[in-house]
Amino acid sequence: MDAVVRHRLVSVQAILLALPPAGVTLALAIVAGAELAGHHPLTGGMPQSVPEAIVMRDEATAARLIDEGADVDAIGLIRAGTYADRAILATPLEAAVLADAAAAFDRLVARGATRTPNLGCLADDVGARAVRQRISGSSSCVRGAALAELLDRP
Repeated sequence: MDAVVRHRLVSVQAILLALPPAGVTLALAIVAGAELAGHHPLTGGMPQSVPEAIVMRDEATAARLIDEGADVDAIGLIRAGTYADRAILATPLEAAVLADAAAAFDRLVARGATRTPNLGCLADDVGARAVRQRISGSSSCVRGAALAELLDRP
């Protein structure tokens, strides 16, 4: 019975091979826990303005922000990476046109948002067909001018 045990159940090599997957699993658990706790390491987080909520298609947050006193005509920031690769300043109605969010557009109008003459042109520029049907007026606009004006807003 002097048999030599040649194999162990857990070898050093097996432990070394298991460390990288365990580290990745731990990192993913930390990120998931942070997301659940309200910190957003993977995303831009919660919308910061009514226009940003609309382009993120988070109409509940947009309605909550308006109920809490946000102006339906106020220009708000849409952070870079949310809609485009640069930050955009837009009104909630302009954001609804950018996102072609017809339901949000209707809710904003019902809450008293001011329709500006360039909304139809902006809808034509971005191809917002659903919203364009809700905007009266001719489309005698210079192609791209309304979008360029929006993007050039300081």
